[in-house]
Formats: sequence, C-alpha cells, structure tokens
Amino acid sequence: NADVTFAQMHTPCWWAGCVVAVVGLLLVHVGISEGAAGGKYVNVALRASWTPTPLLLEAAQYINEQNPDLYWTFLEKYTDTTPLPTNDKEVYNTVLSVAHTLLPASQVSMLRFSLAMRMHSPHVEMLRQLGHATGGRPEGDHDAWVRIADDIATDTQHIQKNIEAWAEQKQDTLPVFSHDYIYASHNTSAVPVAFLYANPAASPAEFRTFHNALTTLAKAGQVVYVLRYYLAWDLYDQVMNLQGYGVDLAIKNLEYKAMDDQVKEKPQGEDADDDEETVAVEGDDEVQGFKFNVLKERHPALKTSLHSFRQFLSEQNQDFDQLKVWDLKNLGVQASQRILAASDPLRAMRDISQSFPTLASSLTRIKLNQTLVAQITDNQNALSSDTTFLINGRAIDPRSYSIYRLLSILKEEVQRVERLQTMYLPSHEAARIASASLPPVPSIRFNITGRTGAIQFMNDLEKEPQYGRWPRTLMDFARRGYPGQMKFVAKNVFTVVTVLDPSQPGALGIMATVENVIRQNAPLRFGFVFVTDDEDTSSDEVNMGRAIAKTIAYLLKHHTSRAALMLMGVMNYQMQGAEATLTMDTFAQAYEMVASNMDKPLKDLDEVLSSKEFDSVLKAANQFAFERGLSKGSLPLGFLNGKLVDQKKDFMEGVVEAYFEQVPGLQTLIVNHAISDSESVYEFLMAPPKQWEEMVGQIAPKFSPYIIPTEAQPLKYIPLVSHKDELSRLAFFESNRDAVKSVTHIIAVNPEDPEHLEFLHSVLERVEKKEEEHARWAVLINPGPDAEIDHSGIVALLAGTPTAPVAFVRQVLDKASATGACDENGACKGVPITLEEVFTLATAESAKVKQSAYTSEKIQGALASHRRLCRDLFKLQPGEGAVVSNGRLVFRTHGEAAGDVHPMSTLSPSDMTFLGHYQAQRVSVALPLLNEAALLGLDPDDITSATRSNIVMGVASLLGQDEVSSVVRKSLPANAVPSVVLPPTNAEGEAVEPLLDVVLVVDPLSKAAQKLSPLLMALRRVVPVTVTLYINPVLSLSDLPLKNFYHLVLQEELEFTQAGQLTAGPSAMLSGLPPARVLTLAMETPEAWLVQPIIAKYDLDNIKLEDLPASEKIMTAVFRLEHILVEGSCNDITANPTPPRGLELELAPVTPTPDIPTQDTLVMSNLGYYQLKANPGIWRLRIATGRGTRLFTMQNAQVDQIAEGQAEEYRWVAVTSFLGEWLLLNVVRRPGMEKEQLLLSDEESKTADGGGGDPGLWDSFSNLWGGDTGIPAPPSKARVANETIHIFSVASGHLYERFLKIMMLSVLKNTNNPVKFWFLKNFLSPQFKDFIPVMASEYGFDFELVTYKWPHWLRGQTEKQRLIWGYKILFLDVLFPLNVRRVIFVDADQVVRSDMMELVNMDLQGASLGYTPFCSDKPEMDGFKFWRQGYWKDHLHGKPYHISALYVIDLARFRRQAAGDQLRASYDMLSRDPNSLANLDQDLPNYLQHQVRIFSLPQEWLWCETWCSEESKTRAKTIDLCNNPLTKTPKLENAVRIIPEWTSLDEEAKALERKIATKTETGHDDENAPHQHEHTQTQQDTHTNTNNNAKEDL
Repeated sequence: NADVTFAQMHTPCWWAGCVVAVVGLLLVHVGISEGAAGGKYVNVALRASWTPTPLLLEAAQYINEQNPDLYWTFLEKYTDTTPLPTNDKEVYNTVLSVAHTLLPASQVSMLRFSLAMRMHSPHVEMLRQLGHATGGRPEGDHDAWVRIADDIATDTQHIQKNIEAWAEQKQDTLPVFSHDYIYASHNTSAVPVAFLYANPAASPAEFRTFHNALTTLAKAGQVVYVLRYYLAWDLYDQVMNLQGYGVDLAIKNLEYKAMDDQVKEKPQGEDADDDEETVAVEGDDEVQGFKFNVLKERHPALKTSLHSFRQFLSEQNQDFDQLKVWDLKNLGVQASQRILAASDPLRAMRDISQSFPTLASSLTRIKLNQTLVAQITDNQNALSSDTTFLINGRAIDPRSYSIYRLLSILKEEVQRVERLQTMYLPSHEAARIASASLPPVPSIRFNITGRTGAIQFMNDLEKEPQYGRWPRTLMDFARRGYPGQMKFVAKNVFTVVTVLDPSQPGALGIMATVENVIRQNAPLRFGFVFVTDDEDTSSDEVNMGRAIAKTIAYLLKHHTSRAALMLMGVMNYQMQGAEATLTMDTFAQAYEMVASNMDKPLKDLDEVLSSKEFDSVLKAANQFAFERGLSKGSLPLGFLNGKLVDQKKDFMEGVVEAYFEQVPGLQTLIVNHAISDSESVYEFLMAPPKQWEEMVGQIAPKFSPYIIPTEAQPLKYIPLVSHKDELSRLAFFESNRDAVKSVTHIIAVNPEDPEHLEFLHSVLERVEKKEEEHARWAVLINPGPDAEIDHSGIVALLAGTPTAPVAFVRQVLDKASATGACDENGACKGVPITLEEVFTLATAESAKVKQSAYTSEKIQGALASHRRLCRDLFKLQPGEGAVVSNGRLVFRTHGEAAGDVHPMSTLSPSDMTFLGHYQAQRVSVALPLLNEAALLGLDPDDITSATRSNIVMGVASLLGQDEVSSVVRKSLPANAVPSVVLPPTNAEGEAVEPLLDVVLVVDPLSKAAQKLSPLLMALRRVVPVTVTLYINPVLSLSDLPLKNFYHLVLQEELEFTQAGQLTAGPSAMLSGLPPARVLTLAMETPEAWLVQPIIAKYDLDNIKLEDLPASEKIMTAVFRLEHILVEGSCNDITANPTPPRGLELELAPVTPTPDIPTQDTLVMSNLGYYQLKANPGIWRLRIATGRGTRLFTMQNAQVDQIAEGQAEEYRWVAVTSFLGEWLLLNVVRRPGMEKEQLLLSDEESKTADGGGGDPGLWDSFSNLWGGDTGIPAPPSKARVANETIHIFSVASGHLYERFLKIMMLSVLKNTNNPVKFWFLKNFLSPQFKDFIPVMASEYGFDFELVTYKWPHWLRGQTEKQRLIWGYKILFLDVLFPLNVRRVIFVDADQVVRSDMMELVNMDLQGASLGYTPFCSDKPEMDGFKFWRQGYWKDHLHGKPYHISALYVIDLARFRRQAAGDQLRASYDMLSRDPNSLANLDQDLPNYLQHQVRIFSLPQEWLWCETWCSEESKTRAKTIDLCNNPLTKTPKLENAVRIIPEWTSLDEEAKALERKIATKTETGHDDENAPHQHEHTQTQQDTHTNTNNNAKEDL
C-alpha cells in the first residue's frame, strides 16, 4: 500500500495485521479452513476408585490438621450460615468465607489448592467406610443418631437415658481411633464414649442439634464426644478425576516393528469420542517464529484460525530425527536462550521441555549467545550437575517427590514462616531465616583414649606388611590428590574407635563391615571397645557378649588380627538367615571354621571362655565406657579421631563422610609441622599442645548422651513460639544484660526437692563467675502434686522480676537445699523458706531485693504461669525436673517408663559447660540474620537485648524441628549467578512480600524440567513465592536429550458448571503430537499408587494418531487408581533384628465384603520390606494363619478372642492419604520356636533335601566366595499326581496380548493337567482383562492377575520395556503365594509343543532356577554372541549364557536361598551404571549364577530361528519368536513362516473374540461374559479363579 508511511510500518499493530494476513493466506494454502480444528489429541484421565466426598468435610480435615480446636469452630460457623448453600459452588464459597475468619490468607490459599487436589478426600472416604462399618444405622429415616455402646439414640432426649444405662452395665464401647474427631477427652473407663453419626454437609441442622447436646455433656464431663461421618453411598453415577500425576508419551523404537496388524473396528453405536467437548489447548509462546499468545491476545476473533495454524506448524516440525550431530551439540544452550528471552521463563521451559521433539529443529536455528555460554560455564564450576530443588532451603528430591507430598511440605513451610512472623519478623526476613538450618553436630572431639587394653585394635597401618608398599611420611598425606580419593599412606592418620556391646542388635554387622574394609586395604585403623555385662557367676548360661569379646581378645594376643577378623565375618554370615540367632552352638561352629584356617592351632573354645586371662581386658573396657559417659543404652557409637560418626547414616558412609571432613584440617596441621613423623597422630589429636588447641578444636573429656543426640536419646525440640509472651515474662539470670544471648537455658525444678535446688545452685554459680556470657538462665517452678511446705521465698526469688542478685539467690538456695523432713521411705524435703525469711535475710545481707516486686498476688500468678508452662508446653509431670536449651528438651528426671527416674545431678557441671558451647555453635548460623533483622510491630525503644534474645530462643526452637524430622536444608554457593529471579506478584500483577523462597537448578531439556516447570507455575499462583532459577544445560549434546511428550496434570482451582455443580476434574490433553510417529503411553504416578487402564479403545503401547478415523480427533484413555499401598518394614526382634523372610501378612478391611477382599503378601529379606494393596479405610494388618502364626506373635498388637482358646492378633492401619501408609512391624517368636525355620518345616526340609536339611555352614560360606562343593544337591520332592501347572507371563500392547492368547492355547493343547496362568496386571489392556475370564470359562483353566508396585527404595527404570524386564525377574519371591512351589515363565511370543508337566517334574539338581542356554549351532550368528568374548567370557568361567524366554522357578528353594534378595541387591548395584544390564531380565540371572545357581535345561526346551539351526527344530518343545539382529523381520511375519500351527491357533483365538463380540451386541450374554470396562476392574480381580472342572476337549 503506497499510502503506508515508514512510521506506520513500525507500529506493532501494522505488523500484527500483516502477520494475521499471512496466517490467513497460509491457512488457505495448506487447506485449513477457519473454524476447523487441526491435528489430533491424546486425552488421559485418572479416576478415583471411590465416589466424590463432600468439599465441606475435606476443608474441615484441612483445618483440623492446622489446629484441632478450630475444626469444631469451623463446623459450627458453617452450620450457622444463613441461608445454607444449595449447590457445590456455593458450598465452596461459604467454606472459603468461613476459613478466612479462622486462618491467615496464605493458609486459605493453601486450602483452595488442597481442595483442588482433593488432598483430604481419602481421609473423608476412610471416615465414610468407618461410619458404615460401626454406625449401626437405625431403622427409619434418620440423618443423625448417637451410639453409646450398643444403644442408639435417634433424638437428644434419649442420650441421657443411654448414659445412665451405660453407667449401670459398663458395656464395652466401640474403639476410638487416632483419626476420630474427639471433642473432649476424659478417662473412658469413667465416662462413656458417645459417637455421633451424621453428615454435616448434607444434614447440617440435624448435625447441629445433636452436636449442641453432646458438647454440653462433654463439657460437663459426662461423655467423650466423638463425631463420625455417615455419608450415603448413592453417588455411583459421579466420578472424581484425580491430579498430581504425569502422562508420558515416548517415541517408540520400531527397530523390530512390534505392532499388531489387526484393524480395530469401531463397534456399532459406540461414538464416545464424538461427544467430547472441544478443548482449547494452550499453545507455546513461539512456534517457528510466530508468537501465538501475542497474536491471540491482539486478535481474539481469529483464535480458532491461529490455533489451527499453530497446530499445522507443530505437525510440520517433526524432522527431529533428521538432525545431524553438529545440530544437536548446542541445543541445551539454545533452549536456554529461548527460555530466558521469554516474558514468562517458566512457561517457556514447560512448553519446550514437554514438546521438545517437535521444537528441536527450530531451536537449532537460534544463534548462540556467547555471554550466556560463559555464564553457564562459570555456574557449572560452582553447581552440581544434578537437579537441585529447594523450598526455603529444604531439599526436595525431584526424582521421587509427589505433588501430594509437596503439598504437605508447602503447608509446613508456610506455617513455619508464619510462626516466624509472630516473632516480629517481616515476611521477607521470615522467609530468609526459614531457609536457615542448625548446623550438624558441632565439631567437638572426644577424648577416646585411656586405660591400657580397653581399645582392641584390629589393624596397624604402620606395622603390618599389607601396607608396606604405601608411602610412609605425613607429608605424603598432605600432598594434593584427586577429589574424593582417600590418601593411601602407611601412617595411622585416621583411627576409628567403635564402642559397642557385641551381643547388641546390629553389632555383628558393624564388625563384619570393619572386617571387609580392612580386607580391602582402606587407609583406616580400626579399634573396638567391647562393653559387656559384668560376670554373673550365679548363672550357668554363657553370656554371648563376654564370650565374643574374650575370644577376640585371645585371638588378637595369641594369634593374629586376621583370625579375629575372620571370626567376625563368619559370625555375621551366620546371621544372614531370616531366622538366624547367634547361639553358643553357632558361635562354636564359627570358631571351628576359623581354627581350621589357621596355621597355628587354637585353644579349645571352652578353655578360652573359662580362662580368667582376659577378664581384665573386659573390665578395662567397661570402666573406659563408664568414665566417658558411654552407657550401653547409647551404643553403638563410632568415633573417627575422636569425632562422633553420624549415626543417621550407614556406619561406613558416616565414617567416609567424617574422613573427608577432617582431611583439610589435618593437612594444615602437617604442613605447619604441628605433627612429626615420629609422633602418634591420634595421641596428638586427643591431647594437642597448647599452641595447636584452637586448630585441633575443642576436646571434650566426657561424652554425654543427653547432649549429643543418639538413637537411644534422640532430639526432642519444643516449639516455643506458641508461648512466646508467657516465656518472655520469666525471670532470666545472666551475667551481662546488655548483650544478645545466643542460648537460653530453662530449668524446671521442684522447690521441695533438695537435689533440684543443689543443681540450680551449681548453675547460678556459673552465672556469678561469668563462665558463659553467651547464655542466660530461667527457672520454672514445678511443685509436686501434693506440695506441703511453704517455699514462697524460693518461688519469689526464682520467678519474680526483676531478679535478685545472683549471689543472694545462691545463698538462699544453699540454705533451702539442706535436708529437711524425711518420710518413712527415706525421701527427704528441703528446708522451707518463706517470703518473710527472704526479706529478713536480704536486709541482713544488704541485698538489693525490691520487696514491692514480690507481693503474694504476683507470686501466685507467676507460679500458676510456671505450672501451666510445665504441663502444657513442656509436658512435664508435677514435681519433675528438666533442662531445656533453646527449645531442645535435653534432660528430664522422669523417663517414659514407669519407675525410670534420674537425678538432676546426672548432668554434671562439665556437661552443662559442654551444653552451652554446643548450643551456641548450633545457633551460630541464624544469629547474624536475627541481629540484622528489622522488627515489625514493636516500638524501637522497646527493642532491647532481651527482646532479641527471646527471638533467638524462639527461632532456634523452630529451626531445631528440622533435625527432629530429618529435614535437610542447604544453600547454593555464593559465586553461582542466577539465570533469572521471578519475584512474587498478586492476581493483578503487583509485587508482594514473599512467603516462600524457591531455588531451582535444572537442565531445561530434562525430565525434571518437564515436571517442575508447570509445578512452579502453579505454585506462584497459590502463594507469594520468589523463584530463583539457575539454567544448567548440558553444554555439548550428541543425542536428543528428550524423546517424549509430557503433561503434568495439575490444576490449582476447582471448576464448576454454570449450574454450580462441581466438574469431574482435570485430565491431560496432549496436543502438537507427530501424527505419523508411534508413541507409547506411560503414567507417572505417586509412589503409593497402583493405577490401571479401564477405558482404552486403542493400543496404548502403539499410539499412531494418523491411524485414527477421520471423525475422531481425540484418542481417550481413562485410568483408575485401583489401590493405595500399605508398605513397611517387618523385623523379627526375638534376638538380633532380622527380617522374617517369607512371613505371610494379610491386610483385611474392618468389615470384609466381596468388593473389598483381604490382601496378602510376603516379607522380603531386603529391608524386611512388605507391600499390600489397600484403599482409603480402616484395615487390620495380621500374620496370615498358618506356619507364620505358629512361630510368631506381633508386637503391640490388638487381640480379639474369636473362639475359645483362639485369638486373632492384628494392628489397626488407617489409610487416609494419597501418600499411602508406611508401618514398622515387629514380630517376636513364640516360646520354643526360636530355632524353627519359617519357610520349611523339619519334615519338609528333610524331604526336600534328601534328609540332609539345608546346606551346611561350610558349603554356604564357600559359595559366598564363589566356590562350589561339586556335589549335586538332592532332587526336590516328588510332585503329586494331576498337579496344577503354573505358568507366569507378561504382556504389554495388543500385539503381545495376541501372542499371549496363542501361547496359552498351545500350553492347554499339550497337557492333561490343570493349568493356572499368572499374569502381571500392571501392563494389560482393558480388552484383555475383559477377555481372559471368558477364555478361562471356555477352556477350563484358572488364572490370576497379580500386581506389584516397583518399591521406591529399588533403583527404577524409565523405559517401559526395561520396566517389564525388571518385573519378570526381580519379584518372583513375593508375587506368588507360599503354596505355589514351582512356576514356569513363558514369553508371550512363544508356542509350546510339549507337556509343560515335564518341567514341573524336572530335577533342577539343587538349583532354584532352570534356564535354557543359547543355541551354539548357527555359525553365522557368532558375531552377535557377546558372551563368548571380553567381560562376559571372563565372568562366566565356562558357564553357559542362558536365554530368558523360558525358565523354571523352584519357589520354595528360591525363597530359602534368598535368591530374590540377591537378585535385587545385585540389580541395584549394577543399574547405577546406565550402560550395564542391557538385557536386564537375561543379563542379571546370568551375571549372578555363581551365587544363584542356574540349572541348564535341555536345549530342545527353547528353539528360536535366530540362534538355533534348522536341523534342531524337529526336537523343539517350545518355539520362541526371538528378534533377529541381522534381518530385523517383524515378529508377525516370522510367526506365520516359522510355526506351522501358529495361524490355526491365531484363528481359534479370533473366533473366541468374535463369539464374545456377538454375544455383547445381541445382548445374550451369560454370567461369565465380560462387562463394560468401567465395571470389570474391581478390586477383587487380583485373585480371580474360574471353573477348573469344566475343561473342554481341545
């Protein structure tokens, strides 16, 4: 246009108009009309297995977790609302309105997010089930009622009558659970429990009527009022979609073209997808240069056209696999540039990472910004290459977090900041201080030297020949080395002394670890101090601890450390069995084994144990431990050069960490010539010369388990912030009132106890001498329950303000602590000191005591406050003494057990000195921040050192909570430069004060970026948060870093229809997908979820959008959350805690129904781990009836008498969260069962092993080191006639399910025995799960669908195929019940030609696994036989490499040998290297066959064309469709060509499919036919059995 001026051309509107015109022309050119939707989508939803729960009750649970008292206020305020809400939206708005009156604004925002996430729906569902199980609904139309024992009141008038009836009969009431809502708690034996069953959401008036009556009775102490919900079951027509999961669409590798060729026809009348609403898919900021968000904003009328054009550009941008290596190199930096140039970097990161394959090509055209490259390079020198995700400094593992766990963390962090704000800190200061953490145990060195013989050293680097070739000077140690590498110098630079009781649980494990580390020549000297019981001559029984300590002392003195170390290793090996207990018999066995390996003969064991030669060594060790405060209850403890090893870590992990922490300091000492080669490094560190004391650090003469936390004395912090005003009014004793004190000690004393007053006297002496100017002291008066003596003078001096002179207070205490009256038991009280006596004494001593400050009224008020603090805040009993330091409960005189009382003098003056320094070091991080912080809400004149000291005390108590809950906080190096900082804003875009500080270091082209970027976008909309982003890409790429599309389902607000009804919830809509690519769908869910597809018309393993009919624009898949897991660790604590491997556990609902069956599992040896499938509700966890209940009893169990002489033991388990439940379960052996084996009875063991029992210790120990006795084990016991053949298989995708049907038919056609198929349900399609019951009925076999969730502690797999391989081999011992003795795994793509009963009866010659070796008679494939060369050839030592397509598992032997545990342990170790275990299911058992023996099946049991000659095919008993790396022919082609019967079997399976389809269409369906997908996947199908007697003639 000639009329357009140059200026007009440079206006945004002009250019935007040109762009729109170009878009319109392009749309016409490519044939996309305006209004037509371009492209196809994948939509995925995940439903809960229960119906929606009321929003009101979910909100009430959220508020209950914040403050239980507010729960009742919330319900009362809501039910007082007029008019009451009439639809979901009104309920939601009313809930938020009421919440605003009770909670801070930030907590209300978190409530909105929690409701959107349906965070508390499982809790409400649990209460719904509990209400139905216990409510006893009365006849008639009642919306609320009260139950007391078995009496029900349907109106308020009958409640009093039921209370009176209960008082007369004292009936048992229903159990009260910890998750119940309890209005007032009294002694339940004195008053009845009144349960109100009601639905406050649906019937608020009825609820309020009963509630008002019960609150009145509860306040009067007549009842304990418990509210239980009774919610209707009439919501089955509604569904509740969940969120907090990810949908992953990976681009599939089609090297072998593993796709089904069957066309899936759409059933007539089914057009579900046509009814789908058009979904607006949010586009990227930019696609091929077009910024679509800007264009849509400026031209809303063209939104549909722009969306179509964007879709077109995305689909044309699919040439990512054509990129050259040089194109890929800078993709990480180029993606970073695009992200940092965007107006919303988080959104740009989300779009790029989640749709990377389609954007890769356009990213390669971005010109590199060398300044950014330099900045990234500098940052990578300072930052870890791993993803770092911090919320207020709290480290979150991005690989294992779940949205629900994160939401809980967010609530904790918001609450933490809000508590800090109550300490007058501004929001930004509170957020900054909330990111701080108390440092770990201060660098205090303990003097671990002394009595001769107390420490028994196991090795000496300076004298023993095995270290002879190492450098021998300290300067060699000081030289620089590789980071993370130990210094191999033949000097005792590092000495590890472990103090333990050798008979203690876990002691043998530590001893064996030391033996192993010494054997590996680690540059560490190890010593033990064996603390044992004193000799008891009255007992004939040998003390195991003394026996071990004596024997080791004998071996060290008269033989070698090698003998002592070998004894440790053998003893620990004996303890590896699940039921192993170290007895004198097994100890003698271990000693004999050591003796047989020594050149010099050993004394007889009885002679060693009866000798008095080493009694002095044992006595010296016990005295050593006593003098250093090392009580048996605090052991075991390890010290590296005197510094305590972190007990929370594995022993050697803690030692190594402490080693590297101490290396720099020791190198400095050596370089400065503080230590010479002629000196002992250890003795120097324990007693350094004066000039080096500061560099060496503080030396503590004594270890105090009350100050240094141990497992026996864990940390206990009390948050003082909630009572800050009352605490600030205490009288503080301090030497300098003008200084801010970093430590506040609070001492609770009983003024009637002379010992308490003596302790206080010694404390105030320290104040008077100004020994701790960094500390101040306050005293809480805590009189006994029956205080009789007038101690008003003591109370006045210790509680009154201002405080009296310290010297005068000590003088009065000295007088009061004298022994006064004593009772008949010898308990004495102090001398009474009245207020008048104090005034008289003050006048005589000229002490400045302000009498007006000590009026009777003030003293009584102070005493009431002190008692309240002792009772409510510190939870002390009346008369109990305690020491609290900066909120940490260091010591209390009364333990938790009855009669467990300790005198105040337990803490010595040196302990108190140590405590002061210890606490000062701990708070050193936060102190500078607090001193600099501006304070809000206080007059500047009121801000004194006392004010700031109070703040330090409160903040320290809050920061200490992290350690109690094992929270780790950290910060990034100061020299790391943020890529971008996103400040918090409100809905209008205005800046606001931050509440949280989030730091993210991430590679933008990583799976972490896919998940975390949308999460942070949502988080910024929920709470005020500062996001500091460090972009950390890989600077040089050689392959595409992401080959998947991803969507995180996360919606921070609920959505409602126009009618005000709640929608079903969010789903994942993935757009811009390449239509010609084959994609595989995977669900990334929280660890505790088991999900299954229930609606999926198409193959989710092979999604190809261009194959969808033209009328279908959306491919839909619906999953269901079938189970939430109950997991835990089970230990037999009879002697040494060991997992009871193979113990069968059951989880039963409180009221079993067909829809909610009992679940069962077996305990692993790995961590004692067990896993059970559950759902929200109350469950009973118990040992399954059988051998387990005969051998074991549960600790802390409920017991129900089920019949005369029969009792059921169980533990209540409440599943109330999407996070599942983790339960530590301890079991104890019944008397007389201590030596019984769990997995086999004596008779079974003799039969199975030919009368010889289990392999002896000699053979086992030999096999541990890779040896072989060469003697074949006896055969397994003979099988019963007509025994069931158990076939296990795994399939994923329609093609392999098609193969699976053919395999099943081939098995059935070749046997007359009953057959039971076991399928892993995790990967099966809804169609197959519907088909299999019908096929079972038609052919008369049994089947069972088993599920197992990959445990979170076992290294996971991201690729679906490798995940399936893992399931094939890693969980064989826990997938099947104990009564299944042998299982045969058969690949889905295999055809069986022989009776599988042959394998059931085959003698595996003592092995637990039977595999077929690879064929060796096809020379042209020799180049692919990797096991014949290199690593595999050396590792196998002549053993064959086996194929994993078919194998036999002798489950009884497999479990007895702990083969599953060995496989998992080896897998976890090997999988650390991503290049190992290329064929996981095959490489792993072959690698481990030296430990887990494999019996080689005859070659004819597996034939495949790839590896076997044509001549051997005639003998084949099974034919497998192995992939051929030469031809890469599709399996379907091979199947028809290689297996003559394959086509007929395939037609037979198809005929059954047609038969089912015909019945479904005509409506003539029998009871065995499949139902609709939504209704077939109930919880009961994990144990499906069909008619076993209806076998047809095949």
